[in-house]
Formats: sequence, structure tokens, C-alpha cells
Amino acid sequence: MVLGLAAPPGTGKTSMIIRVALSARLSSSATTPPQVLLVDAEGSITGPKLLRAASSILRLHSNTALRTKDNGLDSPDLSASRIPTSTPEQLLDGIHVIRVTTQAEMLAFWYTIDDWLRAHPRVKLIAVDTLSYFFRNPAMDLGTKKRLLEICERCFPGAFSPDPFDGLVRKQVIIASQMATKLLTNENKPAATFEAGDKAILMPQLGDLWAPPKALKLSLFKAGTGYGTRYAHVQAQIGEKGERPWAEFEIDGQ
Repeated sequence: MVLGLAAPPGTGKTSMIIRVALSARLSSSATTPPQVLLVDAEGSITGPKLLRAASSILRLHSNTALRTKDNGLDSPDLSASRIPTSTPEQLLDGIHVIRVTTQAEMLAFWYTIDDWLRAHPRVKLIAVDTLSYFFRNPAMDLGTKKRLLEICERCFPGAFSPDPFDGLVRKQVIIASQMATKLLTNENKPAATFEAGDKAILMPQLGDLWAPPKALKLSLFKAGTGYGTRYAHVQAQIGEKGERPWAEFEIDGQ
């Protein structure tokens, strides 16, 4: 499965990715829980942030397990005995972080990811924060952007292919990207300048250029006064009738 995660700055993309990565480590009942690869382009995934998030999620799971036990409910997935790690350090031991900060490093990463995954077969989730970082150069033309994104998709194993690639177990993939402001006229036609535009909307910076046809697309945004409330919205699939509702969410401890 491939999940596209798009949001404006400050909405919680990195915190969401870290939380999903930690949840993946906790969700398995296997003796050896799955591992996670985090690809950090913007320097947002730091050691202290990971440690705080790991401490928070372990505390949340422990409190939930105690409340479940006190209420006489049987919920083995939330019981303390099912938590595969006992300290934040042990939880983080199965999370790999790779820093990729230039387009050259990005291309090298995509071309070598197959070999890296073969050497780390327990990695089942890969998250990139953020792919749009490498395409922010205003001088980059659309043709160059398309070619680079095609290379990313062609080189990526498992989840980007309809069939398992070269014997690899299919991976779960999260691709995060920023949102960009698009100017439109009242007729919903693109406007070249602020003066010519009648309205502005936020759209994923990379559009649908990177996405496989069956990718799920999740948008995060804030609304309301002050700090605002976080909301998430999953885009309807092709052929699906109607719009999906928004859902309020919060990331504990972030």
C-alpha cells in the first residue's frame, strides 16, 4: 500500500509519520516486531523528537492497558504483556533513519533501496519526509520534474509494483509532501499572478505526478481560532461517488 500525505507547514506531517512508525513497531504480536525506515529530507526527524514520541506512545499504551484491566475488559492488543518493548530505546532500536538532502542523494537512494532492503528484510514500512523537498527549485521545468519522479517510481520496489518485485515482501510506503498555493480565476482557470487571480487554494506540491493509481491520499490541515484544530481528509478514490468527511485528530505528546 502507498499513502500520500500532503499538508501545509506546521500541520503535523513529521509527527504523524513518527507516530505511525512507532505504532507499526507496537502493533505486531510477533516475537520480532517489524522495523521501519524513515527517510528524512528536511532534518525534522531528530533524535530528541523520536525519543519524546517513543516515551509518549509507550506511556499511552501502558495507561490504556491499565484502564482496560481496571474495567474488566479483555483487550489483548492493548495489554502490557503484548507490548513488545519496555523502554523507548528498545522501541527506537527498530527504526532506521536515513538523511537524504540533495537531488543527487535522492536518486542514489532510489537506485540502491533494493539492495538496502535485502540487507534489512525486517523493514516493512518506509516513510519519506518529504519528497517535495527535492522539487522546490523554481527554475525546474515540468519535464525535468516528471522525469525525476518517474525514476523514483520505477526504482522503488514492492509497493509501487502491482506484483511483488524480485521476491521482496511487499512494503507499506508513506510519501509526504508539502502543499503549494495555486491561484485561480473565478472560472477556475490558472492565474499567472496574484493580481490576475481571484482566489487561492492549497494543493499538493507534486500533484499526482508521483502517485501510483491505487495510492491513498490523505490531507492534513488546521482550522479554527488560535492554534487551530487538526483535521484529516482522505481523498475519494477514482470512480467513488460523493466526498468523504473530515476527521478531527490530535497527536498525543507532540
